[in-house]
Amino acid sequence: MSTPMTRPSAGRLHTVAARLRVGVPAQVFRQHLAVGDLAGAWRGVDPALRWAWTRRWTHTSRAALGGLCPVGLAIELAALEGPAHPLWRRFASDQLQTLHQVERSGQWRSCPGPARPPADVTVLYADPRHLDTWALPSDPGAVPMLMRWNGTTWLVLNYASTTIPPTGHPD
Repeated sequence: MSTPMTRPSAGRLHTVAARLRVGVPAQVFRQHLAVGDLAGAWRGVDPALRWAWTRRWTHTSRAALGGLCPVGLAIELAALEGPAHPLWRRFASDQLQTLHQVERSGQWRSCPGPARPPADVTVLYADPRHLDTWALPSDPGAVPMLMRWNGTTWLVLNYASTTIPPTGHPD
């Protein structure tokens, strides 16, 4: 147990230092989005968000999917290997288009946010016009990013929304 007079253990210091670097994976994600590379960003996306995005896409695209099972396809696309799937390009193109539209329109402001995020979640505000700039929540055009600490690294839990995706994702 640490007291104010006791130095935290090396493991605890590492965890605290890692938690303070939340902006690094968030910045990498934003850089991939800016160049249209969702596949490059995929490892930095929380499994709950991968599942939410792929499930929504397969649901809205089910007529064009022919006889494919939307849930099965969503599971395959949500996996870390999802970018290797033959339908990845269609999914990624549609998802990137949606994210960029939300960035430009500021639609996210109508989404309810967590009144008090859990301890492992933090909210950053991105300036979509400048990749190297973070914003204040009150800045016009600021885009929220929910980041979740998984014990090892920060993952993007949501982008352009302050809603925590529901659990129940395949993992």
